[in-house]
Amino acid sequence: MYQEFARFLELPGRATFIAARAAWLQQKVSPLTPEELQSVAQLLAAGEATAVIEQVHSWKSRAAFSPRAHYFCGEAHALLGELEQAEVERLAFSACLQGILATGDGSRLKPYIISQIPDEYDVLKLLGLTCQKQRLVQRGRRSCDVLTCQDGSSVWFNISDLLTLPAAETKSPAIERVQIERATTGFIRTKRRPSGRLRASPR
Repeated sequence: MYQEFARFLELPGRATFIAARAAWLQQKVSPLTPEELQSVAQLLAAGEATAVIEQVHSWKSRAAFSPRAHYFCGEAHALLGELEQAEVERLAFSACLQGILATGDGSRLKPYIISQIPDEYDVLKLLGLTCQKQRLVQRGRRSCDVLTCQDGSSVWFNISDLLTLPAAETKSPAIERVQIERATTGFIRTKRRPSGRLRASPR
């Protein structure tokens, strides 16, 4: 899995993302929960940079495809003055978002493929959208989260693979939307650079 993930980070795109994610799925690790990400967000807000890094690292491969986990870790390294490590985590954050966006266009026919439910809100944040309603839609063998936004648009996410993972937070209608949104701190809209990578600018 780590070889595929390293290849993905080196060249973010649909093919490398799908290959690395497939290797990750084979490990049957539990996706991160909104509560876990919220706890790290609180540590970061309190300036507990070392604790943030230790917590994210303790998740090991569970955090590999979590944009938010990489973002928090990058901000923590920056607080400690560890700028090289911060840049590595920020590039991983950017690559994870770029990988998700490369899997589709968020439509019913081409939903984005994610690795954990909170990724949905990271993508909406990136697109400058705010979720108003969330529902789970079953279409044949495909399970999708559909997020209806305040501007009337809908963004589709394919979560079919997540239903087979242990302790996955995939019961979308039961998830507290505000809880997930509170766990999203520090993100602002990102812009594409000429290199094709997505960048994030902390507040």
